[in-house]
Amino acid sequence: MKGAICAELIAASTPINFAELERLGVLEEREGWHVLLKRDGLPSHARRQVRAVRQVRVAGCVTTRLKFRTTKKAAALRAKITGGAHSMERATL
Repeated sequence: MKGAICAELIAASTPINFAELERLGVLEEREGWHVLLKRDGLPSHARRQVRAVRQVRVAGCVTTRLKFRTTKKAAALRAKITGGAHSMERATL
């Protein structure tokens, strides 16, 4: 159980590199939301940080729009539990 909680905390505190995801064609920022263009391209840590989902019909096509949580609270909790500032073990994407 402890390992699962740690994994969730790591996923919640790992920053999302929105610029890279836009460059790869995974997301596109529009009207304060991120349009999901490639569902399989979204990293697992980013999926865990989704806080709102909206499906919008545009010109007969349904698009999925996402809003994400910030990582500040999770990073602060992780630092508190691990006894200080942490280094990123994983590369962000």
